[in-house]
Amino acid sequence: MPAMSVQPVKHGNTVQACDLCRLKKRKCDLKDGVGKCSSCEKADAVCQITHVTKPRERRKKKQMESLQDRLQSLEDLIKTSLIAKASPPQPQMQPSPSTASPMAPSQPALTSPLASDSYSASQMSEYLGRSSSLEQNLQGYRSAHAFTPSGPKPSDEVYAQLTSEISHFFNTPGSVEAERVSGSLDAMDIDLRPRSRTLGVRKCSMPPPQGGLFLLQEYLVDFNTATPLFDAATISGLFLDCYNGRADGQMVSWVTVKIVLAIAHRLRAMSPLGVPQDTENVQIYLEEVIAELPSLILMEPSLLIAQLYLGTAIVLSTSARPQPTSTLVSMALRVLQDIRTNDPDGDHSVMPTDLQCRERVFWIAYSMDTDISLRTKRAPGLSSRLINLQLPIEDQPDGAGRLRAAEGDFTIDIFRLRAELALFQAQLLECVLAPALAEQTGLALQEMAANLRKWRGHYVFRLEPTELRAMLHRSDLVHVIILESIYFTTAYLTQFYNFSGHALRYNVLSADGLSASTALSDDVLPYDDARRFMQFLKLLTDEEILCNW
Repeated sequence: MPAMSVQPVKHGNTVQACDLCRLKKRKCDLKDGVGKCSSCEKADAVCQITHVTKPRERRKKKQMESLQDRLQSLEDLIKTSLIAKASPPQPQMQPSPSTASPMAPSQPALTSPLASDSYSASQMSEYLGRSSSLEQNLQGYRSAHAFTPSGPKPSDEVYAQLTSEISHFFNTPGSVEAERVSGSLDAMDIDLRPRSRTLGVRKCSMPPPQGGLFLLQEYLVDFNTATPLFDAATISGLFLDCYNGRADGQMVSWVTVKIVLAIAHRLRAMSPLGVPQDTENVQIYLEEVIAELPSLILMEPSLLIAQLYLGTAIVLSTSARPQPTSTLVSMALRVLQDIRTNDPDGDHSVMPTDLQCRERVFWIAYSMDTDISLRTKRAPGLSSRLINLQLPIEDQPDGAGRLRAAEGDFTIDIFRLRAELALFQAQLLECVLAPALAEQTGLALQEMAANLRKWRGHYVFRLEPTELRAMLHRSDLVHVIILESIYFTTAYLTQFYNFSGHALRYNVLSADGLSASTALSDDVLPYDDARRFMQFLKLLTDEEILCNW
């Protein structure tokens, strides 16, 4: 009897057959202890097994799965190394019932907003008044940080208070995030990714507390300094309410926080530290904000509603679909007029801080509206002759709207400059679109060109772009470049209408309008302004300055 080769134990669907049956691809009934199978017995052939059955290999991972595993392991390694470098956490004492924080929430943390309610800045200040310690820190921020070199910035005391309170209620016990509540807000060791929670048809995405506070800080320093859309103390209080559960059911509080987070991520996407995840996070917050717009429209007009419209418009203006921006800006202007912001006598029933915030929000909305109207050649939402508010004052006590040099006492009141330019843009549109005689319109355009040159005589515009680059922070320089862009558009259109006539059926910035500009003489177009603006654009190629605004 031929020798039988040693075979591995059969597992699962492993089939064993003799060599002849395997060659002829037929069923083999060879069993242990039997010399030949029935087929070899009939053919009087040699029945032996020389083939060794190999166990079936496991399915190899796809390339994408392998890359994801490698990225995940790399993230875990980085996070582990950062935790090892961090200082050992201080033991935290559990507060007793008698010494519990006055801000202890009665609602679970980060619950989804399920109801609609109006929430004004004055109500927010009154609500924060229940916590004396936090209110003192926020009030101290308003006064102590009015003249910091880098502009308005939350104080360390405010962040320590916010971080400790938020982390206590939001994080699970023993988590790394909760143990690092007193650490510095560094971009390298903070998780900025939003965590989504769904309740019914509503979705709420928020980053961890440390990440939310870090993004709030970037928003206040990089954006709110030049464009004071929100009061710093009020928006900090809203962040606290949303994280510790006190904003349960108040949808506008959540929408406000998400708008701030979206703007902060957009700023990060413009910076050298930006990653594709920042743009994805902006889209997450923007979609959730847009989903709540129908509820905002049905609410009673308030300052916060106008701020939400403007914040959404700012985020949309930097997206791939900026068309709805003008509609939201017009809605914000209408809401501000509904709450009597532009009334000749004013509204004496509001607090002075709310009145000041209303005026700032009005000038932001009006500046955006006139700029969009000038580019699209349509009438502005409000005539410049109907504005009863004074221009923003220079040297605001809280430093709002003022850019400061990195070193020295050099400042730029960029918010006032933008408001002055907005008034000029509105007057230019009214002159061009008015059904007046050509002679009168020509004289008015010449006078406007002279006024624009006078405005251009500000000391800021006498500095070279390289000098401004050396003096200002990167984020502050971006606001100056935006102002230069708006001015160049205004100067170009003023000169074009002045020498080509205002009764044009096409938009000057369209393809037909740009082609028509080639017929103008060289001494008509603002070549000097164009050269200066090109020098600013050269700065954008620097790896430290990115701008898609």
